Amino acid sequence: MLGDARRTQRLTQLAAEMAASAYSSVPASALDPASLEGAYRFIANDYIKPEHIAQAGFEYTDALVSAAAISAGFTRHHGAQL
Repeated sequence: MLGDARRTQRLTQLAAEMAASAYSSVPASALDPASLEGAYRFIANDYIKPEHIAQAGFEYTDALVSAAAISAGFTRHHGAQL
């Protein structure tokens, strides 16, 4: 998703921690000091841009919608995307 499995794993972990305490700060939502350090390193990583995270979310959502459409019997026509 983000060019590296470790980045994807960190994003997933960070998102889960933040979602579990949606109104808290990063330090308050971190499960432990290692998690907090990982969050700060992720945020400060020059190779990770907000648009990369957004694109990963769009691609994941597209895959879910496509899978649901296929299982429901819908197909894509003339190159249109669902």
